[in-house]
Amino acid sequence: MDLVIGNRTNPAAVDHLIGELKSIQLTDATLYVGYPILATADQSITMDAILTCVEHGIVVFDLETAKAKPNWQRTEERQAELEIALKSKLIRHKDLTFKRDLAVPIHIVTYLPMNPTSSVPEATLVIAAQGHLVANPGTNLIHEHMASVRKRSPRPAAAK
Repeated sequence: MDLVIGNRTNPAAVDHLIGELKSIQLTDATLYVGYPILATADQSITMDAILTCVEHGIVVFDLETAKAKPNWQRTEERQAELEIALKSKLIRHKDLTFKRDLAVPIHIVTYLPMNPTSSVPEATLVIAAQGHLVANPGTNLIHEHMASVRKRSPRPAAAK
């Protein structure tokens, strides 16, 4: 996995994420940390970490700090904000589109420093805690989640 390191806003979480991702077999993978800064109509957005790879397309990791009680509604809003900002940036590039949609899937994962103390609501949230991105050798939680997402909403393969 190639690393492109920019501004580390949460160095400890970045180091844990890098360690966990290195234990997963990924093809043509690059992890961008602190990139890009996207501008929306009313704000600029920095994405903590973005993984690109053949197996999963684009995976955005939103790195959280330790909190007594996570605000799941705000987490869901943040995930939607990140996805919309990235899609709006990428959809402009014809090489990344298939018909009217992106040819590359985008997944947003909130990466927590520890297991949450409150239960995660049934929603579109994707949450991973440090040390639990890969549960054990041979089990890839990212892969399992992405496979279930693909079953629910199939996307066309990128044109070659």
